[in-house]
Amino acid sequence: LLARLKTDRISGCLRIYTAERVALIFYRDGAPLGFFHDGAAQIETSADTSMSIARLPGAKIDVLTTEVSAETAPTDLLTTLDLPALWLEAQQQVARSRRERQDEQLRTRARQEEELRAAVLDMLRETAVRHIGRIGPSLVDKAFEKLPAESSFAGEGLATFYAGLGRAAKLVAGSSAIKAMILEMQQGVAQQLETL
Repeated sequence: LLARLKTDRISGCLRIYTAERVALIFYRDGAPLGFFHDGAAQIETSADTSMSIARLPGAKIDVLTTEVSAETAPTDLLTTLDLPALWLEAQQQVARSRRERQDEQLRTRARQEEELRAAVLDMLRETAVRHIGRIGPSLVDKAFEKLPAESSFAGEGLATFYAGLGRAAKLVAGSSAIKAMILEMQQGVAQQLETL
């Protein structure tokens, strides 16, 4: 790209950015005029920071060009470009990118938690069938529905679930079967949580 800018004698600006950092490189007729990056107090003559941003994972580059007519005298891009507006746009783009990344992380986490909840419920239902019979899954569902979603896999939430399930199961099974069921459920939940 740099070779093409030089060959085609491009005038304009390269905007190099990641989600966290941004740098601007100004060109006139394919020759670099100066470099500006976040944290800089002024335009610099060294490209070190700009090039280091280009090497970061996920770095992107925009080529912003301007037409320079042969009939008019070349203008000083550093004085004609609206640097504050260009800089504000770059900052807004970084902020948008950061928000989008955070939103995607929240969606991914919610999806993972929902998948975990479904896997744990399946395991609890299967365990209940083995220990207390066909009524087991409905007793598991009723005990689980009484818990707030945010506390389902917290220590207190599970203790409340096991206590409620144990009380309900006393109507259809003996205490030894209930103890064995809850012990197996506790081990199964611990294994599911370890896979996170």
